[in-house]
Amino acid sequence: MSNNGMLHESQFGFRRHLSCELALNTVINSWKLSADQKKNVLAILLDLSKAFDTVDHSIFITKLKRYSFSTSSLALIKNYLSNRYSITKFKDCFSDKKLNEEGVPQGSILGPLFFIIFFNDFCFLLVKGEMMLYADDTTVSFASAEISTLFRSHRRSQTNK
Repeated sequence: MSNNGMLHESQFGFRRHLSCELALNTVINSWKLSADQKKNVLAILLDLSKAFDTVDHSIFITKLKRYSFSTSSLALIKNYLSNRYSITKFKDCFSDKKLNEEGVPQGSILGPLFFIIFFNDFCFLLVKGEMMLYADDTTVSFASAEISTLFRSHRRSQTNK
């Protein structure tokens, strides 16, 4: 995916030669540049709760088809995600088995990769600002010399209600 330029450039999570520190420095440098140009910055910070558990298997497989994964690769990945169960242990007590019908295996090598592939489409939203992601942690920044410009679209949407 990375070698073929299929992952969005604003996704820093779980990718070779990219890191949380680099993502943070990228955002801070962008904000500093805006400040140097006497611009105000509005930032929206998003973080999905239990992000890796949000991956719908059928939607994920459909996305992989669109990325031209081979039929045998799709079958292997579908098998890897299917029939997974969770059990919780506390001291000497065990919970009942629960079928994991969505989500990617956490603590696995493939889990983070599967998540960023699943979330990759989010990067292509038509946003007039700058977007930076580290897995599901998302920062969208807007810069303008006029503060009113940063809030103009918000005010319009409030008056249209």
